[in-house]
Amino acid sequence: MASKVLKLIRGYSIFITGLLYIVTALLGVGNWHGILSVATLLVIVQCITVTTGLTRFVGYGLFFIGSALLIYNDSTMSTWFNAIIQNGMVLTLIVFVPLMGLPLSFPKYHAALESMLQKSITGSRSGIYLLGHGISHLLGSVMNIACISITYSVLIIGTGGKYRNMLARAAMRGYGGILFWSPNSAAVGVVLAYWGDDLVDLILYGLPLALLTLVVGWLENRVRYGAAGRKPASNSPGTSNSNERLGASVQQPDSAAAGGSNINNDENRYIKQLVVGITAMLAIIILLDMLTSISILALVPLVALIVPLIWVVLTGDMANYSFEFKKYLTEMIPQMSNEATIFLGAGFFAVAVGVSPIGHYLPLLFKSVAGNATLVLLLTGVLIIGLSLFGLHPMLTTTSILTAFTPQALGLSFPFMAMAILGSFGLAVTCSPFSAGNLNVAAIVGKDSTEVSIKWQLAYTLLMFLVLVIYLNVIKLLFGI
Repeated sequence: MASKVLKLIRGYSIFITGLLYIVTALLGVGNWHGILSVATLLVIVQCITVTTGLTRFVGYGLFFIGSALLIYNDSTMSTWFNAIIQNGMVLTLIVFVPLMGLPLSFPKYHAALESMLQKSITGSRSGIYLLGHGISHLLGSVMNIACISITYSVLIIGTGGKYRNMLARAAMRGYGGILFWSPNSAAVGVVLAYWGDDLVDLILYGLPLALLTLVVGWLENRVRYGAAGRKPASNSPGTSNSNERLGASVQQPDSAAAGGSNINNDENRYIKQLVVGITAMLAIIILLDMLTSISILALVPLVALIVPLIWVVLTGDMANYSFEFKKYLTEMIPQMSNEATIFLGAGFFAVAVGVSPIGHYLPLLFKSVAGNATLVLLLTGVLIIGLSLFGLHPMLTTTSILTAFTPQALGLSFPFMAMAILGSFGLAVTCSPFSAGNLNVAAIVGKDSTEVSIKWQLAYTLLMFLVLVIYLNVIKLLFGI
């Protein structure tokens, strides 16, 4: 009973703290500085105590070493406050983005989406891979990591339980690709928060890169199973039942067929509502980013709060929204304790390193290759992707890089350096055995996280990183970025 109460308090604490960050971002920090710091500190204490394993070790390490550095450098109280709230807006974005995906949980939308996807399945292994990768990417643009389990659960039924591993692998890659461009991802948010500049530039260069992940992943998948079509094992215990359900849906009695047109019309209407709703949310974010001076880290949570509410009012789904919102507060947010610990810890540590002598070494390392875009890109990838394989979250490495220098200090443009970081971040999340995405995949398919990350994704990651190097050098040559 006590643990349930603490879980409930943790969920509300994180949500209310996020609201405070949004308000202060709109009105200015001013006298709210101390209140934000105290609220964030309470969130840290509540979250770090429920983490386990590597996350707990890394979390305590970040705050302990960061505190030691701040004490050693005799930092002011203002510096301590800044360190505590440094990545608070990044956490706010991560916490509020799932609100955009709540309508997808409504029974009518979920059923319509499931029906549409299952009708799209052709039986071709390559086609199923492309569908899994693409759908995961599209859903991920508004749902973030939840896209993996939703894509997998829907398509695994439609394929009769076959291609379990391939579908999970494709869904993970689709999710990794959204980190290249989506304003709803923490990676894009943190880059814009530290370096500013234009979201449109990131979308302009990030979307083609995301499309390349689809092509590279498809090619890697063909090589993995052989161009002749070697079939993956169908190791799902529910295969026969799924096939029976699918067979039953094909051989419908005449009485069921009579109402089929009405059902199809409803499904089409619901799919159109989903497409319009998701497109509207992304378009509003992009337009407001262009027309206002509001930080993207505040803009996305604000849209996530308001637009879905307008959506459900127009479609008459307030009851469903209220039910899902309650689950979001009491179940989904408390499960974000790991993310809260890592993101807030990364910001705290980055500030501490920045005010200490250690903070000079990273800029020196990058300045040693300044002027050579390819070497800078390779160094960025080695640090972010390489360290992620050993448990260092890419958010920590990325935050350290962003606070160490600006692109101009290396003689590079913002779009080039931002895409180098985002590309490396997305690939690190895809292949790291410690990323939340791969831990999710491991739980879904019942395998070890090392297998679903390194064994399944490392070859793809290395190939995709080579493509990233070529891609950025080509657009640098063609467009002068």
